[in-house]
Amino acid sequence: AYPLNASDGTPLGLIVAMDRQAIRDAELAESLMKIFAARAAAELERQRALEALSDSEASYRAIFEAVEDAVFVHDWDTGAILDVNRKACEAYGFSREEMLGWSIDRFSSGVAPYTGEDAMAWVQRAKAGERPRFIWHRRRSDGVLRWDEVRLKAVTISGRPYVLACSRDITARKEAEDALRAREAQYRAIFDGSADSLVLWNREIRMVDVSAGFMRMYGYEPHEVIGRSFSRRLSPADTAPRIALIEAALCGRQGRLETRAVRKDGTWFDVELRYLPIMHQGEPHVLAVARDISDRRAAEARREELENQIRQAQKM
Repeated sequence: AYPLNASDGTPLGLIVAMDRQAIRDAELAESLMKIFAARAAAELERQRALEALSDSEASYRAIFEAVEDAVFVHDWDTGAILDVNRKACEAYGFSREEMLGWSIDRFSSGVAPYTGEDAMAWVQRAKAGERPRFIWHRRRSDGVLRWDEVRLKAVTISGRPYVLACSRDITARKEAEDALRAREAQYRAIFDGSADSLVLWNREIRMVDVSAGFMRMYGYEPHEVIGRSFSRRLSPADTAPRIALIEAALCGRQGRLETRAVRKDGTWFDVELRYLPIMHQGEPHVLAVARDISDRRAAEARREELENQIRQAQKM
């Protein structure tokens, strides 16, 4: 018998040869056993390595198929698809066999910056060591365009380099974001289109947003007032009724006030204020609408003066 040892010295067992007759040349027998033991140990190690590799590949495949993102393995040199998982087939509408060997531009919308050339530019960045993350517009097998968030990474599999792409469908999120931007643009157009001054107040009695009319009327830029309360030039007697009306509007009651206001340059003018309760980003806010009534007040003063003159003339 002769011991079987792995290349690192780990015992694997014994190789045994038996005969009914006594060994005539023990040294020769030992030499032969040593040769066979080395070959048997190498074969055992090879078998175990194959089993380990098979187990590893099975584990890799199980994980690869279980991932909920669409995963693509791309050739290092050409970018061609070498492997895809189940989720990729479901998301793109093609079978694995159909997609193997395809270039990236087979899935793109074909409109810059979502062309095959653009895709290869991202792949080159991944090959350079970056881990780019970007939005991609791609086409399903039925021609429907979808939005994906894609992440790329250079990986080594079995000693060879590849580019791994993980793609997640974000069409619903992208459409919601686009709709929100459209609503915000519409809101801003209406907000800034008013000839009156518009100010949005929050629960803390601080300005959240101001319109173009506010800038024209008061002379302030948005960054000078957003997040602040009333001008320091206003006395407590001026601010108290304003605060009371804002607090009432936060509780759902509209309010109106004719008072005076001060511009950035320190000039005072007459103003009509209306406070309207509104919901903004899911929370109660107050929209303050200010209208310069200086001309109206001046006209009323002139009319009153003229009426006084007429009454005086009638008395005479």
